Amino acid sequence: MGQSPFTIAAFLGIAKAGGAWVPIDPAAPPEAWESVLQDTGARVVLAGKEAPGALQQDLARWWVPLPEALDGVAPDPPEVSGSAHLPMSIMYSSGSTGRPKGIIQTHWSRLHQLDAHLRTLEVTETDRFTLLHQLHFATSSSDVFGALLSGAELHMFDLLAEGMESLAGWLLASRATIYAWTPSAFRAFTRGLPPGTHFPDVRRVILGSEPVLRSDIEAFRRHFPASCQFVNRLGSAEAGNYAYYFAGSEEEPPDDIVPAGRAPVGWDVSVVDERGSPVPDGETGEIQVRSAYLSPGYWRRPELTEEVFRPDGERDVQVIRTGDMGRFLPDGNLLHLGRKNFQVKIGGVTIHPLEVEAALAQLPGIVEAAVAAYLDRGGSSVLAAYLVGEAGGRPYTTSRLRSILGEKLPPAAIPTSFQYLESLPRTHVGKVDRLELPRPAGERPELDTPFAPPEGPTEGHLARIWSEVLEVSPVGRHDPFLELGGSSLRAVQILARVSEQWGVTLPLTVLFADPTVAGLAQAVASTVAAGASEAELLSLLNELDAAEVWDP
Repeated sequence: MGQSPFTIAAFLGIAKAGGAWVPIDPAAPPEAWESVLQDTGARVVLAGKEAPGALQQDLARWWVPLPEALDGVAPDPPEVSGSAHLPMSIMYSSGSTGRPKGIIQTHWSRLHQLDAHLRTLEVTETDRFTLLHQLHFATSSSDVFGALLSGAELHMFDLLAEGMESLAGWLLASRATIYAWTPSAFRAFTRGLPPGTHFPDVRRVILGSEPVLRSDIEAFRRHFPASCQFVNRLGSAEAGNYAYYFAGSEEEPPDDIVPAGRAPVGWDVSVVDERGSPVPDGETGEIQVRSAYLSPGYWRRPELTEEVFRPDGERDVQVIRTGDMGRFLPDGNLLHLGRKNFQVKIGGVTIHPLEVEAALAQLPGIVEAAVAAYLDRGGSSVLAAYLVGEAGGRPYTTSRLRSILGEKLPPAAIPTSFQYLESLPRTHVGKVDRLELPRPAGERPELDTPFAPPEGPTEGHLARIWSEVLEVSPVGRHDPFLELGGSSLRAVQILARVSEQWGVTLPLTVLFADPTVAGLAQAVASTVAAGASEAELLSLLNELDAAEVWDP
């Protein structure tokens, strides 16, 4: 079912009947539907108009179309017996990093998670919640039941049906006080607002599910009242919301990435190494959460449950390794650095792509940025950056981007390539799909240095070596080595090819002293001349001329 009051009614009816609900994204491909239904073993499907007719042919299940099924329903709930520790819902992951897994929430875990959420936000019965998330998002539960359990109002907006252009008017008309959404959607919304647009009734802007950036707070301050608080929440379907960061109209975040904040009462958050031991203050490790209110595990995945969750000695208390990386700041706030499987080592240095993305996303004229690692032809990990410019523009050359990043990031964290896209690919739950980011095309980047073709056989042959090692074509005689994606490792590879071709050994300092094809050609010629007789030198040059190995 899609985003509808009937879906919420279905949640409540299933709970009253003693069952567990499993929301399925109507926009997901049919194979995803069938995979979930097979994994759960569900016998009953409550379906809205969005459901594909093909699924109705499966007679092994009861097919219950809504809202027609609500006609004539008895007002009294059925008499069922159960336990607070029975499953209330099963939320399936997107499967973008492997096989989708069903995450169980019990009545016990979810009620405690919601209680902590409402207390942290100081929600009252006078509040009016927005429901902008689709109902198959785990975070939608905080909006739906946060409102219903506190006696507040819930205002639903179907973005897919109404469109982003209608949201501002709806938000003003609803007089919503608590606005919750994803950072990427919030950016798209605020970018389209005319100057001076203001939402005076909102007292909490809550973002989560993705990294939150300094620019998000800047957009918040332009359109929301000074009395409103900006909230960054960090959580997962397994652990609930386990960290909150509050920023008022005057506070400045300590860095480009907004901190995830501190744990609510009932949750304990630590940062640990591979062995599960706490890392020293300020060092990066995996985020670990300890609570009595975590999910009990994964549906029909006991081996995965045992791997991720472990008991902590106290009754009902568990510890979960979240798979997210982070570190504690000097003020005690947690900084979230993205998924563990997205970190990469470049030249022996551990790089967190999220920090590179945040630095790029702050640049004027850049709407979104993503950074991913891939293996080059030599088997080394390199970073590629993908940018979306305002109105499809390309506001920065590669030369300028490298210069800007070089002022705030270590050399190993500067991407090898920069590519502009019309939009970033996303999974069906709206997150950036890094697996679908295109491999760099290998074209010469936009440089501040005008292209000049190689001159003579030595430069031509060197340009070919550079092109093969750097995976870039064409290569100009004055193109800076680093701006083409060069690194120390790639410099070693180039000099090894030089030694193989000309029989000379050059130190790295030669390449970095004049990091161009023209400069290296001069060094090669000087070194060869210094160690060869006139006859040998003429013979070598004649061989190169005859080989025609360069293409100016």
